[in-house]
Amino acid sequence: MRFLSSKQLKFTHMKKLTLLILLFISISIFAQEKTQIITITEDLSTYLNQRSDNDLVRINIRLKDQYNMQSIKAQLASLDRSQKRELVKNELKAFSMAA
Repeated sequence: MRFLSSKQLKFTHMKKLTLLILLFISISIFAQEKTQIITITEDLSTYLNQRSDNDLVRINIRLKDQYNMQSIKAQLASLDRSQKRELVKNELKAFSMAA
């Protein structure tokens, strides 16, 4: 069995304390960023509180920046429904990644 000296014991406690403080700060920063990103209206929050966890809820998501659909309107005119869906999906994904 190995015993730690008083100095080693203090150093070990300091490492644990430093790690704990860094973890707390990281979690705090992450929590602040999350609350700034996600905006839920009061009406939606009330509605969700009235539902069970297994209920599906229809929602509308409003983006901060809006995509200009006029830019692909000409391309959509010549496509069938499934091709339109794929084009719109890809365009909106690219738009969201750039924003």
